[in-house]
Amino acid sequence: MRPTLAPQREAEILRALEECIREVGIAGLTVQKVAERSGFSRGHVRHYLGNKADQLSALIDVYSDRYASTLEEQAQAVPIDQRRALILSELFGETWLESRPEDDVVLDHLNAYASSNPDSGISLAPMYERILAVIRDALSPVLAPDAAASRARVILALAYGASSMRRLDLVSAADVQANARALLELPAP
Repeated sequence: MRPTLAPQREAEILRALEECIREVGIAGLTVQKVAERSGFSRGHVRHYLGNKADQLSALIDVYSDRYASTLEEQAQAVPIDQRRALILSELFGETWLESRPEDDVVLDHLNAYASSNPDSGISLAPMYERILAVIRDALSPVLAPDAAASRARVILALAYGASSMRRLDLVSAADVQANARALLELPAP
């Protein structure tokens, strides 16, 4: 039996999809543009990833794996008392704060599309909820449950916004990290 090429083809099409979103946004996205960028026919694009909504959902899965799954796995690998430091390192270090700028562009487009098309079924909320759960759990040894949940939302908002603001040189990494450290109840270095 021949090995399947489906995972490789899907990855190639998803890379083309990301490039198209960065160039034309979601409003300008068509299966034809993705096909041209990927080098596959429209039929192949639809076969491997379905229609536009299916493609966007598959792309959100990629970002969920890249950010939420990775953070969940890392958090599980360290003792609970070390998770706040891990959150600081991951969300306010190279992984997010200095992340791939092209990811920020695509995530911003996906968030805008989901907000302006609430009936589309497209949402990054499940990915962010998973990240919030990791932050909330990391804060649980030092904060009451309600306070941990509230603080987790602020920390995630800071991480999301700081990533974009750093690209514009409107905030320094040191300032963001100092504020994140305080929110995470970590001692000064």
